[in-house]
Amino acid sequence: MKKELTKIELTKHIASALFVIYFCLLPFWIYYATWYQLIVGYLCYWFMQDIVQSLFMHRWASHKFWNPPKWVQKILSLIAVVGLIGTPITYAAWHRTHHAFSDTDKDPHSPTLQGWLHVVFAHYHTAEVKRATDRMRDSYFVWLTKNMMSLMILGNLAVFILLPFTWFMTVWAIPVAYTIFNTNFGVLVLSHKSGKPENLSAWALPLLYDDGVFHKSHHDNPKLSQSKYDVSGWIVTKLGWTNEKIS
Repeated sequence: MKKELTKIELTKHIASALFVIYFCLLPFWIYYATWYQLIVGYLCYWFMQDIVQSLFMHRWASHKFWNPPKWVQKILSLIAVVGLIGTPITYAAWHRTHHAFSDTDKDPHSPTLQGWLHVVFAHYHTAEVKRATDRMRDSYFVWLTKNMMSLMILGNLAVFILLPFTWFMTVWAIPVAYTIFNTNFGVLVLSHKSGKPENLSAWALPLLYDDGVFHKSHHDNPKLSQSKYDVSGWIVTKLGWTNEKIS
């Protein structure tokens, strides 16, 4: 008898399916998009990649490098859920497990052990939840995690219905898909292809930004910003949401 899918397994499958569908829309978007939409699409990608995924989910939810106000936490957490990135609980557990067991059989996304196709397309941000007990103290994050599947489906459906298709691709589908792809392939695969953390070449800065390019530096000495090129770190410092100085 086939084992019944658990809610979290079903959520992972739905997130992966949406990611692949959005990923395949790139040729259509490039063909139909205007120059204006190409520029807007890149800015939306920067926001999703550098602000939501990197600055908020990675450097705040996982590492506590800065202190966003509660309203910022609520808004960015909801965007992350609908954007297939996860919740502060699932992401923090996932990333902290990676740091604890980097490039071993307990690493949730080791390309040398699991293969790059699995890391890029088939895994989702779940791991040992006990590593995110601090994030579980927030009832809003717990609610997001419990309702992640419904929020993800309804949120993506709402954006699809409300926007013309080219604009749906421009401000949502393409930024979401390539945030996940570039993070998974650029950071999780290329930065660990030799079985240990590596920094990437400077050519990756326009796609992966400070946090993604200087990955070995992050493993060696985790901090808010790894270089002078960190725009998002500079923004939160100027807003007074952290006391840490940009290197």
